[in-house]
Amino acid sequence: TLSDREQAEDAFAALVDRYGQPPAEVRALLLTTEARILAQRLRAEEVKLSPDGLIVHFSARSRVDPAAVLALRQRHGPRVELRGEYTLHLRARDDHRETVATRVHDGLALLEELGGGE
Repeated sequence: TLSDREQAEDAFAALVDRYGQPPAEVRALLLTTEARILAQRLRAEEVKLSPDGLIVHFSARSRVDPAAVLALRQRHGPRVELRGEYTLHLRARDDHRETVATRVHDGLALLEELGGGE
């Protein structure tokens, strides 16, 4: 299994080296794996793909600073929505919603920013 983002990126690079550029679905799968790895480090309970980005469910034991969530919301406006006490909806930019890979990529970038680029 892939346990960290570097391993995931190395696996993707090896795949590209051996077989060439894979279909967008394969890239989306890798990005989703990276998002789950990062979410796990932040002690998120679950990461799900939404039609416009990612939904991340945290718990009381998560490592996310509430002030960091508010700062992320201030920087990105409606792309970051707090749903209830422990759920974040991280939306892709409007021009990046066409493919699963671009939606996941944008959601992952927001999650990285939230986690301090861990």
